[in-house]
Amino acid sequence: MTSKPTKPHTKSKTAARVPTTVERSLGQQLKTYYDGITNQEIPDRFLQLLQELDEKTS
Repeated sequence: MTSKPTKPHTKSKTAARVPTTVERSLGQQLKTYYDGITNQEIPDRFLQLLQELDEKTS
């Protein structure tokens, strides 16, 4: 006699939800953080390494 596999646990329909105002605030904070990162200059050493890699693969 073999036993039936059990179903994986699923979240109930009453699971806690983050309030919309919190979602918006977190979204804005993440956008501000990542915008700051993407606007930074690329360090010279990194550009040099990219150039060396490009020369080796050409």
